[in-house]
Amino acid sequence: IQIPSEYVQKAAMREISKVLGVMTREAIVGGEQVLARRLLIEGKQAGFTGVIPPGKRALTVAVSDVTGVSGLLKAGDYVDVLVTFDQQVVGDHVSQILLQNLLVLAVNRDSEVAQERDAKKEAGKETGIVKVATVTLAVSPSEAAKVTLSEEKGKLRFALRPYIPEE
Repeated sequence: IQIPSEYVQKAAMREISKVLGVMTREAIVGGEQVLARRLLIEGKQAGFTGVIPPGKRALTVAVSDVTGVSGLLKAGDYVDVLVTFDQQVVGDHVSQILLQNLLVLAVNRDSEVAQERDAKKEAGKETGIVKVATVTLAVSPSEAAKVTLSEEKGKLRFALRPYIPEE
C-alpha cells in the first residue's frame, strides 16, 4: 500500500521485487511495513544461523522475569544491557550501561530450563521460584567478551528499547 512519506520507517522495504519470495524472521501482518531486519537476507541459509547479522555472533544469557523485562522480550526487539557490580568486585557499588541497541535473536528457544518450568506449570506444581529464561543476542566478538565477563562478575539486566527508533 502507499502511505505518506513522513510515516515510512527508515528501514522499510520500498521495492516489492526485493520482498516477494523472501523468507521472514517472524510473522508480518497485513498492512504492516516490511522492515529489512525482519527478512532473511538473500544468500543466507534459512534456520537460526541465517538470522545472525554479518559480523555478529549469537550469545545466550540467562534472565529472570525481573532482569528480562518481565518476560516481554521477543525476537526482533532491541535492548540495552546494564550491568551492576558489587563492592567486593570493583571496590564500590557500580551500575552502568554496558551495551546499547542489541538485537534479540531468540527468547527461550530450546531451553531445558523453560521446558522444565512449563512442564511443572502444566502439572500444577509451580514452585514459586523466580522463573529463569534465556535471551539470545546478536553481538560482535568484543561485545560477547564484555557480556560474558559482566555476567560472570556482576548482574545483567535488560532495558527494552522503543519500537520506533529514537533520533
